[in-house]
Amino acid sequence: SGRAATTVYYEKGGREIVAVPRLRILDWIHLRRHGVVVRLPPRDEAVVDRLLNFEHLEERPLPAGLLAALRPYQREGWHWLAFLYEHGFGACLADDMGLGKTLQAIILLGGIKEGLVRAPGGGGRRPHLIVVPPSLLFNWESEIRKFFPGLAVASYAGAERSTDFGDADAVLTTYGLVRRDLARLRQI
Repeated sequence: SGRAATTVYYEKGGREIVAVPRLRILDWIHLRRHGVVVRLPPRDEAVVDRLLNFEHLEERPLPAGLLAALRPYQREGWHWLAFLYEHGFGACLADDMGLGKTLQAIILLGGIKEGLVRAPGGGGRRPHLIVVPPSLLFNWESEIRKFFPGLAVASYAGAERSTDFGDADAVLTTYGLVRRDLARLRQI
């Protein structure tokens, strides 16, 4: 969800329960270092502990279903995306055009499918939504078939679009359709 309920106890004895975005986790660490007692759910406490004791990204094997040879920076991108995903953080992969951002995202999806990457909070299996400009729908579908044919892909496009995604690992759609059907998609 990107948000975690957090109880913050202030030094003066007042108690306030606040919802804090997950990206503010570094602020929680900072508050603790300044004497503020911050109580976190066990899952968030584990993330804080891993961040405080962080030495390097865990190297993971590549998903068995991957049909690609990776460059070293793509392998590092795979490790980085897996780390962020497991801790419930978002990511912006901002490599230059043509350096394999699509492939790295496909590797993450394959790693999730094969159990090499744990869902944050142990969440159940749900498809991942890939939102792209209409001109890239075919490209994404083609790249998934080429590099990881074992990923089941559904399309949420066209006049007869349905939210019955079956056993899809990923669902491809466009920015415009997400805006138009946000209420419908939120129910999933």
